[in-house]
Amino acid sequence: MNCPICGKTIDASGSIAHFCPYCGQKLALSDDAHLNELLQRAEMEEDYSKKHDLLLEARQYCPDHPEVEKRLLYIGRLWEKGGKPDFYRIPFWPLNALEKPNEFSRRERKRMLDSFFLNPELKRVAELFDDETAFFEEYYGRMAKDYLELFVKGATSNNSILFFRRSEKSRIRSCLMCVAAMLVNLESSPDVPQKDKPLMKEALLKASRLLFGEEPPVM
Repeated sequence: MNCPICGKTIDASGSIAHFCPYCGQKLALSDDAHLNELLQRAEMEEDYSKKHDLLLEARQYCPDHPEVEKRLLYIGRLWEKGGKPDFYRIPFWPLNALEKPNEFSRRERKRMLDSFFLNPELKRVAELFDDETAFFEEYYGRMAKDYLELFVKGATSNNSILFFRRSEKSRIRSCLMCVAAMLVNLESSPDVPQKDKPLMKEALLKASRLLFGEEPPVM
């Protein structure tokens, strides 16, 4: 970009320039530039409340922008603070109904999977994209990876047994069995829409390859 005061060319390819390095003039950012800056800051922010605020600011500049709305979906309600503990704040937590269905009542399993696959906000955001299938592949892929990383790979039962740390081979085998169970329960679940089952299956397989280096055994 060129400074409107001194006319010198400013390289803003790496990060957004707020002031001219030559004359100090404050620069007016275009909507696109400001949006990109907010997205960059949100990506780097570890505090979910601040990340959410940055994305809401981005939404003000560009309402119904696909990238902004997608990132808001990714964080779910993790930005909320205080109140009673609520696993539903975690957008991928409902996949626990596929890993450990016996730990929940029939009614709760349906509630969990409905909140994940039939979320009205998910449908609204998907419609903002030209290729909805590609969006769902990316979204389910992100959710599967985050779930396996936190609730499977990070589970105490998969990392130790009787207070002894598992070997790497044993740890991976235990994690893969969890993924295998999720795939079986996914296929048999009446609460997962039929059209979403192939996409979710591929998302779990891809996440398994990424996190554990291989696909789970067929059960």
